[in-house]
Amino acid sequence: MTSFFNEVMSNDALRRELESRHGAQATIVPNPFEHLAAPAIESPQSADGKVTILFSGAVYHVNAGAFRNLVAAMALPGLDRITLHIYTAQSSGELATYGILGERVFVHPHVPPSEAAGLQQRADILFLPYAFDSTVPEIVRTSTPSKMSDYLAAARPILVHAGADALVCDYFRAHRCGIVVDRDEPAALAAAILGLLASPELRAELANRARKRALCDFDPDQSRMRFLSVVAGSSNDAPPRRLPT
Repeated sequence: MTSFFNEVMSNDALRRELESRHGAQATIVPNPFEHLAAPAIESPQSADGKVTILFSGAVYHVNAGAFRNLVAAMALPGLDRITLHIYTAQSSGELATYGILGERVFVHPHVPPSEAAGLQQRADILFLPYAFDSTVPEIVRTSTPSKMSDYLAAARPILVHAGADALVCDYFRAHRCGIVVDRDEPAALAAAILGLLASPELRAELANRARKRALCDFDPDQSRMRFLSVVAGSSNDAPPRRLPT
């Protein structure tokens, strides 16, 4: 069985993987963020003192282990104010089969991108997880999920929890626009969260850097122009080669 290959990649790691495997050239078109008004850099915590950690997107084997670590971290001393809010198409029953459940874990239905972006702007911490025990390590190693650009644009502190070789860890370390926990340990997550909560200056610094990276790397207008340029160029070329699937 064959399929047409669309020579557009969302990041450089995928481009290199494609060129290594198939010798095909690709153009990088980053996943753009949702276009909303610029958010406030620092928003207050809720009136009742609760701290919201938010995730929006699919929860499955590629990231479930990282969620289990977060749930375990929330039970450690000092984190009794933490609440985890997950906006996903998966049900609470499905998440429970992965061990993602608890009195302070709230599962909400999937919401459209514009609504998700607003929720992200009002969260205290945004969670970007990948499992350490995934059966598809190549996906973890090369993925930059579409939510990443929205997280950056939201100008909130981002907590990345994934293995050290994950592309998302490389990105957030290089640009210092989030906190990276690359150890498969709930205690390490707990320490990172406590550090964030203890330092308004750090939260504001991370939020500023995140917003700047969104504008630099994931601007919707730039991505649109690059994609249209690729489409226009392809229309003048021979039909794309077929690759085996």
